[in-house]
Amino acid sequence: MLSLDVAEPSDVASSRSMTSAVSHQARRHYLDALDVRRRQLRLRLVSDRLLRKPDNAKQGKVMERLATELRGQVRDQMGRRRRFRGPVAMTIELHATSLDQPPGTPPSVKAYVDVLQGLVYRDDRDVHLLRVARNASDNPIVRASDRSWIWSGEMPRFPHGPEEGVAVAITVWPVRLYASLYDAMWLNQSEIFDDARFGDAAGAAFFGTDIVADDQARDELDELLAEEAAEYEGSGALYGPGGLFADDAEGRALRAESAALRREQIRGLRNRQLLRQRPTIADRPGPARLPARIE
Repeated sequence: MLSLDVAEPSDVASSRSMTSAVSHQARRHYLDALDVRRRQLRLRLVSDRLLRKPDNAKQGKVMERLATELRGQVRDQMGRRRRFRGPVAMTIELHATSLDQPPGTPPSVKAYVDVLQGLVYRDDRDVHLLRVARNASDNPIVRASDRSWIWSGEMPRFPHGPEEGVAVAITVWPVRLYASLYDAMWLNQSEIFDDARFGDAAGAAFFGTDIVADDQARDELDELLAEEAAEYEGSGALYGPGGLFADDAEGRALRAESAALRREQIRGLRNRQLLRQRPTIADRPGPARLPARIE
């Protein structure tokens, strides 16, 4: 019997290999997402003041008692769960809006990292990634009158927290799973943030592709810069001789108010342009990978 060996075309073999790689990567992202929900540890520590590294002996005794109380809260919330045995990623959200003079971020974060030592992880050297958000009454957006965020296209994060005392939300999970979620989001950014069903305004501002809105913002910025130049030169219908902003008390007041508003608009639109200079999939750090999508 005659047997013929027919070689598979290279483009067909390449296509099958690519499909297999995408399918494998999609399955891995899906399983990692399930594993995150299972292995993620969430803690909420409540106290009357914010824990911090002490500056003197008297403060050290107070902080030592507070640290002991917080360790008890950690033990109660962990129950019979074991501590992590490998590298972890951790996020800490400090909510201290009720305090008039909250301590700075570094001394507080270091103190909370030490509290979890031996309970959540073996040593603080196991914390390979740390992300911190601080909500406090001294946030610049609270004490300043800067409104440039109105034109930046992104809603700022206003500080929030309990009316009394302090609440600290801590999330810990294996650093590999933390990185896996970012990897999946990066590779699927167009499917995620261009889909209106998700409603992720912050993500869409960074990863979205609204070209029309970009062009409108650029034209608006050009007009504001032209108006700023006209004021500097003292020309045009507004700032020229006999213009709207005449050189009298009322005109000078209107001119100052208009200039302040224009500066905020320019700052907001420039921040928006900076935000839109986002990296693409081709800029992703690490080895090149195929985009994956779970059907």
